[in-house]
Amino acid sequence: MQEEALREHSVVARALLSLFYAKFDPADGGAAAKREAAVKELVDKIDRALQDVASLDHDRALRRLSLLIQAIKRTNYFQTGEDGESKPYISIKIASRELADVPAPKPYREIFVWAPHVEGAHLRFGPRGAWRPALV
Repeated sequence: MQEEALREHSVVARALLSLFYAKFDPADGGAAAKREAAVKELVDKIDRALQDVASLDHDRALRRLSLLIQAIKRTNYFQTGEDGESKPYISIKIASRELADVPAPKPYREIFVWAPHVEGAHLRFGPRGAWRPALV
């Protein structure tokens, strides 16, 4: 459903990517206030574009993606290794309690890690302490 919604609503899809870049790309950034203004502007643009989405399922999927990006607190996506190339893994820290659709009990933070050889999650239920599920 998400892929279909993104494919059929390219304006929203591009705005979601722009939102991610505005929040995290050091090349797009600058001062924190400048980033915050850009993020707010993009969130408003996404909300306006969602008014044109006729399908309730597509609207729901796109809104969830927007809220997910807004709930991301940190990522290594734009970091490079010593060789200057992108790192072969990605990690994303999400403030799960900011997402209404996440079922209870909601972790304080979810840190998702993916690499070609491993994928896993680190759940924090408070600022200290964590539960680490087995890596898949």
